[in-house]
Amino acid sequence: MFQAISSAVRKAGLANLYGIAGNTNIQGEEVKKLDELSNELMINMLRSSYACSGMVSEENEEIIDVDEGKRGKYVVSFDPLDGSSNIDCLVSIGTIFGIWKKITEGPATKADFMQPGKAMVAAGYCLYGSATIVVLSTGHGVNGFMLDPSIGEFILTHPRMRIPDKGKVYSINEGYARFWSKGLTEYIHTRKFPEVSLTAV
Repeated sequence: MFQAISSAVRKAGLANLYGIAGNTNIQGEEVKKLDELSNELMINMLRSSYACSGMVSEENEEIIDVDEGKRGKYVVSFDPLDGSSNIDCLVSIGTIFGIWKKITEGPATKADFMQPGKAMVAAGYCLYGSATIVVLSTGHGVNGFMLDPSIGEFILTHPRMRIPDKGKVYSINEGYARFWSKGLTEYIHTRKFPEVSLTAV
């Protein structure tokens, strides 16, 4: 599934997959051609997996059902191509997903998807950039698997990934800074200008 999307991302310029598809998603965002293709790939592959009973996608308003004979015991929520506004700029983009065990009978319902995060069976993302990597947690740590294009398989390359206790990089999207609370604004200021914060104490 991720191999197919990775291939489409890399061929987007040659296959004329850049640009807008002509419709909007449930968030009111313009859907890109590559968004649409990635969504179709996710849906088709999950429907034919015999493991999935239903899906919700950022690109669809309703629950996506699976034929009764192909239903499995899991439900999947996903954004098929997050960051798609960056597609034309060749910036890294990715697929985000979460998996729960189905808790209702029959076709998947809203209740199956509204379970708490701690009930997740697995969650992760696939990043398509200079390399393609899947970062996955099944509730016991986080591991990274990089795609080896020569064999078309993901190889465990980043076992037991952890955030360092202390880092050297400050990074945040300040596009909505005007809506931040006073406390958050002050905290971010201490991260941006630590030397000022130290002298003020």
